[in-house]
Amino acid sequence: MDYLYSVMANMGMIAFVALSAYLLLVVGQISFGQQGFFAIGAYVAGICTAVWQLPLSLAILAAAAVAGLAGVMLGLPTLRLRGLYFAISTLAFGEMVRLLLNLFHYRVDIDGEAVGPEGAEGFRGIRYIFENDVSQLDYVLLIYGLLGAVLAGFFVLEHTRLGSIFRMIGEDELAASMQGIDVTAFKLLAAALAGFIAGEGGALFAHFTTYLEPKNFGVMLGVHSLVYGLIGGLGTALGPLVGVAIDIGLLESLRWLSQYRMIVFGGLVAVLLIFRHRGLLDEELVHRLRASRRPGLDPPDTPGRPVSQSAAAVSYPPPTATEAPMLAIDGITMKFGANLVLNDLNLEVASGQAVGLIGPNGAGKTTVFNILTGVIPPSAGSIRFQGREIVGRPTHDIVQLGLARTFQNLRLFKRMTVFDNVWSAQHRLPGMPVWRIVGHDRVAERARRARVYELLELTGLLDKADVLAKNLPLGESRRLELARALAREPQLLLLDEPTGGMIPRETDEMKRLLEGVIASGKTLILIEHKMDMIMELCDRIVVLNFGEKICEGPPGVVQADPKVIEAYMGLENDAVADGRGT
Repeated sequence: MDYLYSVMANMGMIAFVALSAYLLLVVGQISFGQQGFFAIGAYVAGICTAVWQLPLSLAILAAAAVAGLAGVMLGLPTLRLRGLYFAISTLAFGEMVRLLLNLFHYRVDIDGEAVGPEGAEGFRGIRYIFENDVSQLDYVLLIYGLLGAVLAGFFVLEHTRLGSIFRMIGEDELAASMQGIDVTAFKLLAAALAGFIAGEGGALFAHFTTYLEPKNFGVMLGVHSLVYGLIGGLGTALGPLVGVAIDIGLLESLRWLSQYRMIVFGGLVAVLLIFRHRGLLDEELVHRLRASRRPGLDPPDTPGRPVSQSAAAVSYPPPTATEAPMLAIDGITMKFGANLVLNDLNLEVASGQAVGLIGPNGAGKTTVFNILTGVIPPSAGSIRFQGREIVGRPTHDIVQLGLARTFQNLRLFKRMTVFDNVWSAQHRLPGMPVWRIVGHDRVAERARRARVYELLELTGLLDKADVLAKNLPLGESRRLELARALAREPQLLLLDEPTGGMIPRETDEMKRLLEGVIASGKTLILIEHKMDMIMELCDRIVVLNFGEKICEGPPGVVQADPKVIEAYMGLENDAVADGRGT
């Protein structure tokens, strides 16, 4: 029985560090260093009870808090890194903690006996559970009670805007920032929570083993903790627990396989990553399981509203100059090394206008949008939106002023449903303070959800509301991205080839949608290669060629301009004039 308790306790304690690695995986970060926070929590808790004589509850809280603070300190310099670079930095952190523990000495005389960490000799004398007659069974129950509380927190998180934001960031950071999300700040929050969870598990580990030494917290603990989420699945917090159960529970129960344990475990990981690269309980399986247990979506019976009218309150900063154009681009130049992509571009867009931006491939059209939304900074020039300079501002800051965009290459949250994709745009509407993301205003929430259903109905996607975005065909995916952009309730809408790759029927459907958007009074800039569509929808057209504006004016003037006819994809005069350009 003692052996069973030991295995159960080990599984429970390791589950904490596995959950901490899982949380970072959700936000798209691979960490090989969660064992460092586990170690910090273990040593802090041991010092609290063995050296400072504090109760266990305070020791666990202090350990989790210090480990969470360590997560913030690590995240500040590293969370701007991505992929392999972040992974290597966390690996270095975990090893740094282990090496520092080899040098850490803090001994205090307790009742004539020196107690505390003694470097490489370890940390003995963590006897709180024995001195307070805590049985092994009671301590196992404590471990699983705290683990249950952490899991409950994860399940609540997964049904809140904060949980949705974490998954948005993990799938596409740029698309998340276009919804007004400060990606770095929320990744820092995730790092702090991950450190807190690992520290809590470390505190429990210290008091169960009663003896700590730095080699307990080697790199393999971090690797296993990361892999538990990858094999168990990233669709739910139960995934890492499944991974822990497979590794420790199943393989430990097969004692005759003990000498082959790492071979079996490594082979299992390889097979799962090949055939189920998001793990056993991935997002698609979890979505199917949830969908099978709930009735179909029942959208509220709300009267349709014009495209421009929001169901949720949106507060835009007032323009600084009432006579100024909504958007003023002044002398924007963009260089990539020796390549001049944009050269001294000037453009003004007044409120309510529909402006077309056309030109051959490589003319610099998408670069204009990237500069407007803060994706890349210009080499020179100024951009004022509603009288405010936006050059140098981060993307999430710019879109909060009232900009929204679609992308030439779709940037949907493919592992989220159609409804959740549009709802993601409502998480932080312009004028909404950050703290409101974690708040819950039932009236505002109902209004926002009603608005999502309206936009899904407008774009013909209401019957697909509970479908994963990855399963939509191209035409519906384009309409979904438009619905998400409209859900931002923007003052200026930037559309980058919204009919790209569509068949004629789908193009006609998108054209009708855009006619409604324009009729509602929305201001927009449209990049499109289908000349007939541009000529019919836009009040004014700007033509770029090799990064320079070669023509600007009403559609009829642009159609007849010799420079446009010569530059725009080499078409003959009559091909451009009758709108057959592609």
